[in-house]
Amino acid sequence: MTFRDTLSEKDAHLARRLEGFGDVVFGFSVSQLALQLSLPQTPQDLVGNPVRYFLYFATFAALAGFWLRFHRMIAGAFRPAPFELVAVFFYLAFIGLVPYALYANAHFAMNGSAQGGRIGLAAYLLCITMLALSSAAVQVRNFLRGYHVFDERERRKAWESSVVSVAVTLTTAFALTVDLAIGVAAGGFAGFSIAAGGAIARQVARRRVPSAELLRLPGPGSNPAEAVTG
Repeated sequence: MTFRDTLSEKDAHLARRLEGFGDVVFGFSVSQLALQLSLPQTPQDLVGNPVRYFLYFATFAALAGFWLRFHRMIAGAFRPAPFELVAVFFYLAFIGLVPYALYANAHFAMNGSAQGGRIGLAAYLLCITMLALSSAAVQVRNFLRGYHVFDERERRKAWESSVVSVAVTLTTAFALTVDLAIGVAAGGFAGFSIAAGGAIARQVARRRVPSAELLRLPGPGSNPAEAVTG
């Protein structure tokens, strides 16, 4: 039995509709990403600026990662309560801004302006911070809500995803603060802490899943669909 089987028919239907809406938002973002590649004026322009192709594939890879995370959020112990709905729509709103933020960052960075580069990087880091924050909020609540429904493997995976999302939120916020306070070079260097923080958090989370007693969760006899409604 999956957690969704414990939901009412209305909540399960809403969760499926929300999942479909998310796919539409991701499709729109990928379309916007492709539109950023303006038509070249000459055949030589097709290969004259390889940076834009790097940005395209890098952002596509990022969107693919965000799409996988979105479906893990919905496929977990997700219940479409008001808090979760706000967090998911918040997440999808910033998904729509990812292509714009990345290309704005690249535009200002290539202009050679230190101030422009700092603001451009801040816009991109802000998008990532908000995505990580909303993802962490949903995944932590999913973990707590589904603790007694998950088997051991699913519980460990949900715990790992929650810890990594929180770590990425903190490290991205740190990089954003450094960028705004010191400058784009320091902010870019601090950005390396995002991947490192996520990798370290993953290794730490794999060591042990906290017990239900430590988390002060209700017993397995309670209704999982009503737990952690906040």
